[in-house]
Amino acid sequence: MKKDNRKDDSTKELKETKRLQINVQEDLHVARGVEETAQHVRQIKVNILVNSIVWLFTYTAFTGLQDIQSSLNPNLGTYTMGALTAGTFTICLVSPAIINRLGCKGSMTLSWFCQCLFIGANFYPKAYLLL
Repeated sequence: MKKDNRKDDSTKELKETKRLQINVQEDLHVARGVEETAQHVRQIKVNILVNSIVWLFTYTAFTGLQDIQSSLNPNLGTYTMGALTAGTFTICLVSPAIINRLGCKGSMTLSWFCQCLFIGANFYPKAYLLL
């Protein structure tokens, strides 16, 4: 009988050791996950900040040029404003398809690029560039 008790004790000790090892591994995994999550959240915050600053400057320039189009280009400015309004309306209709195809980042990049083209076109204001 003593032999059986020793086997039971060693089996219990082995099971307890394995259980403790599993708990330690889980704790390490959770701690590592928390660190990775904190880094991920920090990266998201940095991305939002950079994106906001870029859009602030780009949209400020775009809106400013849009508002003074008729003053800058007496005949061409009103047509440019009409083309911008028509383009905005058209893009609003197809924007879900563009977002599905390009994704959020791609759609924002495309929009930013188009605004930069409009801003650049105002340095050399000709009808074929602004319309």
